[in-house]
Formats: sequence, structure tokens, C-alpha cells
Amino acid sequence: MTDSQRRVQRRLHDLLREELLELWHDLAAAHRRSRARPPRQSLECRRLIRRIKAITRVSGATAPGNIGFAFLLTGLYQEIHEELGLNVAVDEGLLQHARDFVAGGRLALGYPEGLLEENRDQRIYFLRKGERIFYRIANRTGTLPGRFDRLEDARAVLEDLADE
Repeated sequence: MTDSQRRVQRRLHDLLREELLELWHDLAAAHRRSRARPPRQSLECRRLIRRIKAITRVSGATAPGNIGFAFLLTGLYQEIHEELGLNVAVDEGLLQHARDFVAGGRLALGYPEGLLEENRDQRIYFLRKGERIFYRIANRTGTLPGRFDRLEDARAVLEDLADE
């Protein structure tokens, strides 16, 4: 292969990587617009996921730091790559940063209640009562009884349930 051919090949690879990143951004926008439940089941999201998979097969995985927090926290990023046979380990520090960012944003905006975290089949909801914030948990069977005063306690219970 000549130097000129190698430059062209590198440029094509770089273009594919850029396109892949754009597809992830397009998927985030489609995910937000989707009325399907779960959102990734909309036709637009499924089409974008197919394109992401096709380009990932050729160019490799996009770094998790370049992916929207929602896809890291719900496990969609990991799931897409698992289906392709690619191991993409997401650093726990990045996941914790994503959780804290999402939690802080929703709470800081003053929402009275809502989804705080979601990871595959596990969810944590928050409920604001005056100055206090409570947390409820849910898994694939539905919302579980009880509420927690501390987010760490809700996370711990979900971890225990996942280990069972």
C-alpha cells in the first residue's frame, strides 16, 4: 500500500468515526422525542441503532466519554456493543459522574418528583416534600414498597436485589 493510499484509508476511517459520533447525537435527540416506551423502540431510534452498529463494526466503538449519560446509565451503550461482541467497559467513575450530574440537574431545577436514575431494569425515583427529598425504587416487576431518605440506601437495596 502506498503512502497516498494509507492517507486516504486513514481519512475514510476518521470520517466514519465522525459519522458514528454524529449518529450517537442523533440517537440522543430521537430518544428525547420518542413517544415509544421504551424510547429506543421507536422506528427512528431503531434505524439509528442499526446504523451505529454497522459503522461500529468497521470503525470500532465510540469512547464512553463521548456518549450521552442517558445511554450509559440505561445500559444501551453497553448493550449495543455486547450485541456486536465488543467488550466496552465503562469506568465506574464516569458512571458515578453521570448519576450525580443527572440527579443534581433534576433536583436543582426544582422538580417535585421524577425519574432520577435508570439502569436497565432498575429505576430510582425522587419525591420532593418541602425541603426533604425521598427516593423510591422500581425494578421490572414495578415500584417496590417503601421509600428512602438517602439516595445511597436506595442504590444499595437495588444492588442487593440485582445480586439475588
